[in-house]
Amino acid sequence: MRVPVLAAGALRHRRGDPRRRGQLQGAPVIRHCVLLRIAEGTDPEVVERIVEALRTLPARIPSIRTYEVGVDLGWRDGNAEIGIVAGFDDQEGWRAYVDHPDHVAVIEQHIAPVVTSRQAVQFQV
Repeated sequence: MRVPVLAAGALRHRRGDPRRRGQLQGAPVIRHCVLLRIAEGTDPEVVERIVEALRTLPARIPSIRTYEVGVDLGWRDGNAEIGIVAGFDDQEGWRAYVDHPDHVAVIEQHIAPVVTSRQAVQFQV
């Protein structure tokens, strides 16, 4: 299941606070971005299984508002192999995702055996 990029009612712009002009009402305000480097020589099917497992999470973790996962296009040497961009309403929603048993299981069963590096950032939009 693909999570919609914008929540219902997201076409109404926020009013008032000039720092929020241009933001859409109803859109998630926290972004969580992850880059995964995968061990050299890992079978591409293993990478695809990781992506497939990650893509099941939005249907099982209610706090996820937006979720995109993809494999690097290979246009530049040195890039990470997998990228994840998730949206949450707040820190509590992000924490619920991080600690959720299904998320932990994907990490333990699919990602941990082949990951060589993980970089992440959370920021407010």
